[in-house]
Amino acid sequence: MNTPDHDLSDNSALVERLSFLIHTMSTRIALIGSRLHREHGINNFTARILVLLLEHEELRVSDLVELLVLPQSTLSSHLQVLQKKGLIRRRRSRKDSRSVFISLSAVGAPLAQACNEQSQRANLAMLAEVDEAQRTAAFEFLRHVNQRLEYLLAESAESSPLTQALSASSVEPEAGQP
Repeated sequence: MNTPDHDLSDNSALVERLSFLIHTMSTRIALIGSRLHREHGINNFTARILVLLLEHEELRVSDLVELLVLPQSTLSSHLQVLQKKGLIRRRRSRKDSRSVFISLSAVGAPLAQACNEQSQRANLAMLAEVDEAQRTAAFEFLRHVNQRLEYLLAESAESSPLTQALSASSVEPEAGQP
């Protein structure tokens, strides 16, 4: 909504940031699948897990963490949902009992296929009326952006200015206090 108090042409405005455009696109992609997801009690993240398992047949939990760029704890909660619904199977590696492999169950395969079809339709819609040169340039650009965000994430994990400020302002315990 454009109001006199908000100048949408200002490049510093949230709506003019690449991160916000990516957010709105991601939200639209999630909404495209929301009806199917609601019908089966899953969400956009669990749908992506199902599609990855459809493509790879079986993946280690650590592979899913890396592919989805999700914390292990977040991924575990999504996997619990899928397992309770009988959509996936888990098995421990025979070579390394710490590794857990995830695959689709017979019940999960048709849902994974439906999620994959929705994902493919969204992909086709995004690339409609885009020639090969534009497509190549877009993918190169987005890979570059993704790499830059990976660097920023690594930097922020090492040293967050907010974390440093909060640490610096923390009160030292008084003498004799633990």
